[in-house]
Amino acid sequence: SRLSPSAMLDYLHGSAGTVQRRPQMVMEHVLEVMGQIFDLSRLPPEKISILKNMALLPVEGVETELFFELTGLEDYMLLDELIDGSFIQYNCISDMISLHPLLVDTIAGKFPDFARDCQVYLDNLTQRLSRFTHCKYQEKQVLLSLGETYYLKWCDPPLPFQVPLMERLAEAYAEYFMRDKSIGVMERLIALHPDPLRESWYHYYIANQRRCLEQYELLSQEAARSLELIQTVPQSPERDRQLSQSYSMMGWARYYENRLEESGHYFQQALRLRREILPDDSPLIAWAYYNRAAVLMKMGRLEEAAQGYKEAIRRFEAIDEIGICVPAYLSAAESYLELGDLKEAEQALSQAFTYEYEYYGAENCRSYWLYQVKARLLARQGNEEEARKFHQMSKEAYQSYLDGQG
Repeated sequence: SRLSPSAMLDYLHGSAGTVQRRPQMVMEHVLEVMGQIFDLSRLPPEKISILKNMALLPVEGVETELFFELTGLEDYMLLDELIDGSFIQYNCISDMISLHPLLVDTIAGKFPDFARDCQVYLDNLTQRLSRFTHCKYQEKQVLLSLGETYYLKWCDPPLPFQVPLMERLAEAYAEYFMRDKSIGVMERLIALHPDPLRESWYHYYIANQRRCLEQYELLSQEAARSLELIQTVPQSPERDRQLSQSYSMMGWARYYENRLEESGHYFQQALRLRREILPDDSPLIAWAYYNRAAVLMKMGRLEEAAQGYKEAIRRFEAIDEIGICVPAYLSAAESYLELGDLKEAEQALSQAFTYEYEYYGAENCRSYWLYQVKARLLARQGNEEEARKFHQMSKEAYQSYLDGQG
C-alpha cells in the first residue's frame, strides 16, 4: 500500500481515518475480483467440494496422499485440473498441495457455512487425532497443525458434530505437552453446558493438566468437582468408568497433599472398579497400576512399587500403547535405583530414552526427567563426573521447560 512509516505506525496503533480505510478498500477490491474470477470459472460441484475441503487446511497445506485419505476422494484428475487452472498450489518436490489465503477467503465469502459440507474430512481428522498417542513425532506435528487450524479458524462449538474433534484436539494438545491449550479447549467445552457425565470428564482432564503443570491447588479443586458431578449420575457402565477416573484424580490430589493413605485408597478404588467393568486390555487398567505404584513408591514400599510399574509397562506394550510408556519406564528406573538393582534401572532408563525421542522429538521430550534419572544412575555406578554433567543438563532442561510454560 506504499504507506509512509509514520502512517503505518498510526495504522498499527488503530488510528481512524484514510490510512485504515485504504488497505481495507484494496482488500475489498481484490476479493471482489477473486469472486468474479471464481464465478466465471463455473467449476462443477465436485471441484468446489475439493476447494472447500482445502480451505480447511493450514497455509502450508498437506501432502497430496494425506488429503485424499482425509477426504475420501478418489479422482486425482479433478485435483490435477484444479492445479493446472491455478486454483491449487502444488509443490512437485514435496508433493504438497495448498490453497492461497485469498482463495480461502473467496470460498468463505461464497459459502459461509462451507465447513458443514466437509463432514468426511472432519470425521477422519477426528479419528486420526484419537490415535495421536500411537503416532510418531512428525505425524503428531501434522495432525496438530490440521486440528488447530480448523479449531481456530472454522470451529463453531455449539454445533454438536464439532464436539468430538474439540475433545480429541484437547487430548492431542495434552499428549504434546501443550497443557494450557488443552485446558482452554476443555474449558470452552464446559461452557457449552454438557451433561454431568461429560462435564465430570472435562474437569478430570483439566485436573490432570493442572497436575502436570504442578498447579496442585487447582488440581484439587478440579478433581473434587469431577467427583462431585459424577456422583449425581445414575449408575451405568459409562458412569462407573468415569467414576474410576474421578477416583484416580482424587488419588493424585491427596498424593500432592501428602495424605498418602487416602491417596492409596482412591487409587485402589479406581483399580478395583476398572478391573470389574473394563476389558483386561484397557489402557485405563494399565494407568491404574502406574498410579497406585506411584503412591507405593512415596510410601517407601519399593518392591511393590517396582512390580506395579512393571505390570503397567507390560500392559501398555501388550496393547501397543508404546508412546505413553515413558513415565512408567522412568518411574520403574527410579524404583530399581532405590532397590539397588542398577542393571534393571539402566535397562528401564534406556527404553525411556528410546521411546521419548522417537514419539515426541528432541524439543518436546521430558529431557529434564530423563537426565535427572541418568545422573542418579551414573552416581550410583561411581561415575561422578558424568553424573554432574547430566545433573546440570537436567537443571537447564527443567528451566527451559518452566520458561516454555510461560
